[in-house]
Amino acid sequence: MLNRKRNQLLHGIGFAMLMSLPTLSLATPTVTINAPNDGAVIDSDNTVVTGIASAIGGGQGIDLMLVLDDSNSLQNADPTKERFEAVRQLLNGINSNADIHIGIVFFADTASVEVPLQHVGSASSSIEQALSNHKTPNGDTAIGDGITKASNELMTNGRAAASQIILVFTDGDNNTGSEPAQAAAQAKNKGQIVHVIGLYPPGLSALVNIGSVLSIAQAGGGELFQATNATELLALFRNAKMVNIDRVDVTNTTMGAASVNAQLVTGNYTASVDLVVGQNVLEVLATDTDGGTAKTSVTVTVSTIPPAPCVVDPSGSQCPGSQGNPNPQFRPVKLRPQVLMAGFDPMLLDVIDDSLKITAVVREGISPIQHVHLSENTGSFEMGMRLEGELFNGDKIYSITIVGVRGQFYKQELSNLFGSGVGEFNITVVDQARKTHSFPKFEQSNHVDLEEGDLEVPRPSTSVAPYTKKGIRRPRPQAIMVGFDPVMIDFDDSAFKVKAIVRAGLVGIKHVTLKTTSLGGLSIAMEKEQELANGDVMYSTVFIFERGSFPVGALRDLFGTENPQSEFIVEVVDNAEQRHAFPTLEGCDCPEQ
Repeated sequence: MLNRKRNQLLHGIGFAMLMSLPTLSLATPTVTINAPNDGAVIDSDNTVVTGIASAIGGGQGIDLMLVLDDSNSLQNADPTKERFEAVRQLLNGINSNADIHIGIVFFADTASVEVPLQHVGSASSSIEQALSNHKTPNGDTAIGDGITKASNELMTNGRAAASQIILVFTDGDNNTGSEPAQAAAQAKNKGQIVHVIGLYPPGLSALVNIGSVLSIAQAGGGELFQATNATELLALFRNAKMVNIDRVDVTNTTMGAASVNAQLVTGNYTASVDLVVGQNVLEVLATDTDGGTAKTSVTVTVSTIPPAPCVVDPSGSQCPGSQGNPNPQFRPVKLRPQVLMAGFDPMLLDVIDDSLKITAVVREGISPIQHVHLSENTGSFEMGMRLEGELFNGDKIYSITIVGVRGQFYKQELSNLFGSGVGEFNITVVDQARKTHSFPKFEQSNHVDLEEGDLEVPRPSTSVAPYTKKGIRRPRPQAIMVGFDPVMIDFDDSAFKVKAIVRAGLVGIKHVTLKTTSLGGLSIAMEKEQELANGDVMYSTVFIFERGSFPVGALRDLFGTENPQSEFIVEVVDNAEQRHAFPTLEGCDCPEQ
């Protein structure tokens, strides 16, 4: 049921805006397989097949230049910087070994190449830094100059045999610099395709000559994709068929079994495929928007299939040696760092309290953590969080204390403070390689588990003191922090946890439940996993899902009460039937115990 609700939510915010490109007829389709290699030996019952499909240009890889409007009008049209989030999700949906080169141009009064065209594996951290540097949009709109800069970069650093694409984002008309339709036509003459994503909210569209923007895409041989709300940009950046490919089908012909959910992102496809012992022929069929096809295959050999790892399912079965706990050894480490959980301490604020602490559980990725910060989605402020200690499994607790809040929350219930909307907040971790993650994003993409030998810098086992600080106890129980483990799902993953840190009040905890607030909605019991050093208790429940069943992308508004059909709460009830539900921050008459 949880999987279905997540899928419905993702479809609701994304796929409704997907628009098919007209027939470009620029090339016959081509398809290549990047992984696994032909002849590979795999000791697993499953593998992830990745590669490139294109029906534009040379088709031997993809060279993509992003051209982003950062003019003054974006302060109103896109206050939460959804265009930047769309770029992040685009990058996260592309495999690190994909044959894709990418660069980025920003334009306002003038245009500049801020990340030169380079392989996506090396470009991601530079693009993240460039996005972080652009905090406040300002200036006029030089669309033509942006296209020209991108076109010149493709000529200088692009590959002759690759499909060359310029993706322009804007919310307005060109009002300075060179003429954009002419720049797009010149790019087309060089074998480059120019697509445009336009953001025109109601009220703003009347001020924009849509015909002039459409003429840019037409002159560049591409298409205009329109969004009326900034949140619709996520699907347009990620799913626009910019390489004229309609779909990719991946099949293990030895078994006669097709991948249940092949993903196509800007010509980069990813599919999870089941395997059997012996030889397996993996076939990829790409179909373009004209109905033309291209096919390729590799053969891999499975010698043995090891036993499946022990993962507790919701029925209550236990792993050997787990002593009744839901597998506390389950700790996936990913390439990027993860903000696994977040919340407030305390969640119940008494009328005399004069401060509020925001807390988060953070797990390092391949590189050490550089900093963790709290920020409001419009970028109005950003505040650093400090390291407070380490949990039993090596995860870190970070916090920030906001002072001077006495009486501000009295008798209030604020339930949607973490999320993607205006006035809502994120907690972001940045590591020394500029890789990032922000709570409450729950992501599905290329997030393989790392082994200890993959770490760039060895982690001193005694570098951080255990987290033993006892928090404020109230008469009622409190769900202090909630989140996911991992919060980044890989195509090869088949399980994750929902976790909560709970603090008892005057009496013991009766039960902790993950649920929706809709009538007759979801309700799943969470089990006690481990008592923490400070006396709080970690509860969790494990969800097992069909491998590859999650669509590519990120869900950012899963905890809350504004949408009872798609948002969740974690409710803690004690033996006196007193209760609290995360993520609600409550102001109350509840003195410290």
